[in-house]
Amino acid sequence: MPSRRSYDEQLALAIASGLSVDEAAAKLGVSRTAAFRRWRDPAVKQRVVQLRQEMTDRAVGLLAESLCEAVTTLKQLMRDGNTDSLRLKAADRLLEVGLKATVMAQLELRITELEVALKRNQQCSTA
Repeated sequence: MPSRRSYDEQLALAIASGLSVDEAAAKLGVSRTAAFRRWRDPAVKQRVVQLRQEMTDRAVGLLAESLCEAVTTLKQLMRDGNTDSLRLKAADRLLEVGLKATVMAQLELRITELEVALKRNQQCSTA
């Protein structure tokens, strides 16, 4: 059996990847009891959270990389589509996505501004 640290990492990775604790135990060739014992350790649960965040960040990066290509495709369909219906659908989709992206960017900015103001207020109240 691998070291506890290595086993914890393998268990966390399996769970972060979507396996249940039972499935992770079977995949790693350990008993269900041993897997659940390690799963109860807060450090293992925290590692699962970290791994999931890393996976999500990578997925978002891949999506961001594809956004320009998707927009280019929609623009091309809007201009050169074979039918009015196709051109209209592409234009509608561009507007929908563009407006959502604008709203999300504005909300993100407002949240950041609120966080800065909250932090400033907390610093003033503790001073």
